[in-house]
Amino acid sequence: MNVSIVATSHVLPATMTLPAELSQQLRRADTFIQLAVSAVHQCLSQCPEISRESPDRCGLFLGTAHGPMQTGFEVLDLILNNQQTSPTLFSHSVFNAAAGYLARIFALQGRALTLTDFAWPFFQALQQGCLAICAGQLDRCLVLQVETYSELFLDSYREDQPPAPGSVCWLLERPGTTDQYPCLTALTIQTRPASNEMYHSRREELRCDDRNSIFSDPLATVAAMNRIIAAGLFSGECTLTAPYGDVRLTTEKLQANQAADPFGHHNS
Repeated sequence: MNVSIVATSHVLPATMTLPAELSQQLRRADTFIQLAVSAVHQCLSQCPEISRESPDRCGLFLGTAHGPMQTGFEVLDLILNNQQTSPTLFSHSVFNAAAGYLARIFALQGRALTLTDFAWPFFQALQQGCLAICAGQLDRCLVLQVETYSELFLDSYREDQPPAPGSVCWLLERPGTTDQYPCLTALTIQTRPASNEMYHSRREELRCDDRNSIFSDPLATVAAMNRIIAAGLFSGECTLTAPYGDVRLTTEKLQANQAADPFGHHNS
C-alpha cells in the first residue's frame, strides 16, 4: 500500500516561529519541544483541513539521535550540586516530553511513539508511521526528527563543523483520489554495529538520481532529502549509506488505482 507525503517542513532555531496563541502553552518549553511544535505547526498549516479531521486517527512518530541533551545536562548539574530540581525541567529532560506537548497542543489522539537511535532515527520513525497507516490503525500521521545539543557535546568537535539543531517533519496519509502528492512506495532500513566514533564523526552519503552529497550532521541528510521532495525534484529511488547502515527509499507519483509494492522491512 502507498502512503502519500502530504506536507513537509524544516525548522532551524533561527527560523523558528511560534504562533502567539501557543505562547502560553510553551512558556516553559525548552528548545527541543519548541522545535518540534514549530515543525508540526508549519506542516499542518499547509493543509489545515486535514488537521481538523478525526484526531483519534492521526498519530505521531518522533525520532531523535540525541534528544533534549542540554536539558538533560542542566538536570544533572542540579543533582550533582545537591540543588533542588525543577519538576518541569526534569520532565522536559525525558525524550518523550515533546510527543506529549504535540499531542495536547494539536489534539493528536492516535498512536504515538518516540524512537531514539543514533542510526537513522527519522527513517525508523517514518517506517513505524507508514506501517501504522498501512495496517489501518491510522489515517494519517506526523513523522519528525528533532535534534538539540549541549555545549559540552559541541565543544567535542573542536575544529570540525559541529551539527546544527533543528527539526524536520512530514505529514503522511493514505493516498486519496487525486495524484497531487508524492507517494512513498518502499522503504528498507539496514543497520549494523558501529563504534561510538562512527556516530560522532558521521559520514552519510545521500544519492538521489544524479545528486550525490555527503553530510556529517544527524539531521542534515534528512533536511536535504526534505528539500528535494518538497520541491518536486525527485521521483524514484533514494539511497543513504553510512558505516552504521543503509536506507533505500522510493517515491513516485501514482494513480489512485495503481498497485503498489510491499512496504519494506527493517533488519538490525
